[in-house]
Amino acid sequence: MDKVKIFIIGCGILLFLCLFLFFSQMCDTDSKNLGNGFVYNAEHKHILGNIDIPPAVVSFDYDKNYIIVKQEPVLFHNAIYDKKEYIYPQGRDAIYYWLILKEDQKVFGPLDSIQFLKLRKDYGVPEKLKFMNMVSTVISTGKPSEFSFFEVNAKMSDIQRGTYNLTNYSKKVTDALRLQTK
Repeated sequence: MDKVKIFIIGCGILLFLCLFLFFSQMCDTDSKNLGNGFVYNAEHKHILGNIDIPPAVVSFDYDKNYIIVKQEPVLFHNAIYDKKEYIYPQGRDAIYYWLILKEDQKVFGPLDSIQFLKLRKDYGVPEKLKFMNMVSTVISTGKPSEFSFFEVNAKMSDIQRGTYNLTNYSKKVTDALRLQTK
């Protein structure tokens, strides 16, 4: 009789643990509800909605009307994103932007920075929406001990290939160097 009680208690404990693990997996704490059916999942670094934004979402911001997204696509297509074919005109080693109009359920992207800024202006996306966690890119000035730090929307590979125009940032570089010497 004691063996039967121990067996029943053991099965009860095992059942409890299985149910606990099952329900804890259902409560995904790595997700952030962005509103209107859009959800950011930090574990997989993607945004799900009527059109998904595949990994890797590196930065985003949102309000009640808009979501802005900065993405560095992963190198290989993932089969779970089969609702839409994602075409990356500059290849998968570039940075892309997305604009989501939440009320209309419209998703624009992947976009380059110029297209994104134009759409942002056209749709009146507030300036208070900013990309967080932007990584500062280090550009060597040619001397091993001197570096200038500034925010750019390009990867080092773009700069090294010469496909990114740094002329627009020359003032920022000069200002950054001036600040470092003060």
